[in-house]
Amino acid sequence: MSNQDIVKKIKGFSNCKHILKTGKNKGMLCGRGYCLAHFNVADFLDLPLMFRNIVENNKTKFDKFFYKEIRDIFYKSQFIDGDNEETLKKYLVCILNNASDEKDRNIKYVLYILLYKLLDISTVNNFIKNPRHSRVLETCNNKIIQFINEIDSFDIKTETDLEFKKYLLENLQVNRKYFFKYKNLRFSFMKLKISIIIKLQLHNLYSKTLENMYKPEGTYIPVIRQHFEESCQNL
Repeated sequence: MSNQDIVKKIKGFSNCKHILKTGKNKGMLCGRGYCLAHFNVADFLDLPLMFRNIVENNKTKFDKFFYKEIRDIFYKSQFIDGDNEETLKKYLVCILNNASDEKDRNIKYVLYILLYKLLDISTVNNFIKNPRHSRVLETCNNKIIQFINEIDSFDIKTETDLEFKKYLLENLQVNRKYFFKYKNLRFSFMKLKISIIIKLQLHNLYSKTLENMYKPEGTYIPVIRQHFEESCQNL
């Protein structure tokens, strides 16, 4: 399978947003999928400009190898089942350790958003929602609140701190099916859609059942006729 085929299968993937500085397309977006010329993990996961700038300013941390590793983790995690939990744990620990050990809080912000993006992949979400991993889920929920409280406690807040807090408040939720609001909205919509479809199917089944019962050759007509005849005999 080619890189481009893999990219198409990674949900949430976005094209490169690098502004070309030379050539006939100077001033335009690169726009390539899985771009290894202007690799940016924030572009990969379609994160806001703030995160893109953090990545661009920390290329020694977010280098090409890190980019490829994250891309592979997100792709492979979509196909992990219950028999490969150890592999999934390895992926989660990989990003979590990166975030926990990082001293630069701007870089830490990006790494934790990567973690929550990974946690919202359906297979990973099913993993952490398993009762056996309730502590992991609790930690993930608490970490969002902890970040907000930590930023509020800073004596001097940078613009990035405030933007990150705003991003958390506007995009993430705790104690829901998913961490990202847009995923919860999509999930709620799908549940509503399925509910409507089931109700329509039941209504159609009910209508057809009544039609089959009460049409002239229907199954209920002999019963009605017998009841009428018995009533007449009792007069």
